Amino acid sequence: MRKNKLKSLWNEGKPATAGWISSGNTYITEVMAQSGYDALIIDMQHGMGITHHQASLCLQVISTTETVPIVRVPWNRPEYFQFALDAGAYGVIVPLVNSYEEAVLAGEACRYPPRGFRSGGPNRARLYGGSDYVERANDEIICLVMIETIKAVERLDDIVKAPGIDGFYVGPSDLALSLGIQPGPEASNHPSHIEACKRVLDVAKA
Repeated sequence: MRKNKLKSLWNEGKPATAGWISSGNTYITEVMAQSGYDALIIDMQHGMGITHHQASLCLQVISTTETVPIVRVPWNRPEYFQFALDAGAYGVIVPLVNSYEEAVLAGEACRYPPRGFRSGGPNRARLYGGSDYVERANDEIICLVMIETIKAVERLDDIVKAPGIDGFYVGPSDLALSLGIQPGPEASNHPSHIEACKRVLDVAKA
């Protein structure tokens, strides 16, 4: 199976750069995929009308490069994970995960049995990842859960124990809203926002 470049970089203690795709335009996606990013994130949650069809085409465009294709799914529902991963995404970012149980759902939706309940049928994923995709996908696919409410920050010690997740992804705007702060550049300088983000970082490192 094709190795996941992001996991390799993380295992070596190296940072990774990521671009953000908010449009289903395949030419823009192709240009960005050729621009040297380690990963591109296709935003199906807040992107401008990115349909399943458009996301599939963008995944195909990215696969002509060494850039790792990631999808931010619209919600923490297994059918969204199933589509994105079967279409060739090498990872998902999962919005608004607020509890251990929700994190378990996300992690297990990304893993084949016995480590999860992902259904077998990696149509395009097998073409992109390799003929041994099913045997090795559990170790290569990334699942990042978004921490974007104060409720989630307060439950981090439990959320981090969820099997199948690989890390956290801070959602700064929703986190600001949950703290009663107006989202935007000024939020990043607010003491409460800084403290919450530091808490996420500290738990992730631990």
